[in-house]
Amino acid sequence: MPIQIRPTDEAGLVLARISALMTLEDQQVLEALAKTAIDAGLDTRLLVELDDFNGWAKNDRWGDDIAYMLNYADRIRRMAIVGDARWQDEALAFVGQGFRATDVRYFAPDALEEANAWIREPQADRR
Repeated sequence: MPIQIRPTDEAGLVLARISALMTLEDQQVLEALAKTAIDAGLDTRLLVELDDFNGWAKNDRWGDDIAYMLNYADRIRRMAIVGDARWQDEALAFVGQGFRATDVRYFAPDALEEANAWIREPQADRR
């Protein structure tokens, strides 16, 4: 199975394990789960593990969903990406780090436990 995306028992947390190539359809499933959590008013966070990852499948429609980016992308509080250093720059560019309000961090494969702890840290008081 090249990708496994699922919500967890922890409200608002979505886990994804991506192997081989990520497709546009995979991205749409991930976005739909995040949208559901956001619409429910949950503290939405994503933990993405790149396991034997080979990049993104070619598709001319990547980036077509501007409505999602405008209405939901900045409402994801945190995103942790765990993967080989070879993919760090491309993965961070793909998720728009620096161009969105989401706190995005990249972790090495041996730091999965650290990524899990970071993604589960409570939201700071925003008063």
